[in-house]
Amino acid sequence: MKKLIPLILSFLMLPAQADEPIKPESGLGLGLGIPYGGFGLNLAHTLTDKVDLSLGVGTLFEPAWAAGVRFYPQSGDSGVRLSALYGTNAVLSTVECGGYYCESEYEQFQGLNVGIGWGQRGRSSGWDFDVLFVVTSGIDDRIDELEEEGYEPEYESSGVEFSFGYHWSF
Repeated sequence: MKKLIPLILSFLMLPAQADEPIKPESGLGLGLGIPYGGFGLNLAHTLTDKVDLSLGVGTLFEPAWAAGVRFYPQSGDSGVRLSALYGTNAVLSTVECGGYYCESEYEQFQGLNVGIGWGQRGRSSGWDFDVLFVVTSGIDDRIDELEEEGYEPEYESSGVEFSFGYHWSF
């Protein structure tokens, strides 16, 4: 599965190689979802007329992150985009109780996420919205381990995640 990541990233970069490079510009966003590392910030950096780099840092009960590329099929400052991001995409909470005290522990999992959305380029300000599909995540293996140990985890995932936020250019 890890061999898919370079393949998808190289596929997204192919259209960018034919375009003329533009002056690199960046934007900083605040939002919720995988591109923002849960709840946090996203730095978008314009590489070419059709490709932006994306880096998100935030929190999902603990520090979380996501990095990848976004491809804009049309030219312009906003529009439909395709995303390939690798980073934190699931959190598993376990609660252990002893006597009168219960303690929660959080375990994070990373993996590949691909999606489609609408948003602003790194060089412009405005709203962003994405629908992301979780391609890989280590949480499924961990759930299986817990079930084999006799636990009954309450975890349900459709494999579809939503994100939204606002970007400011600089």
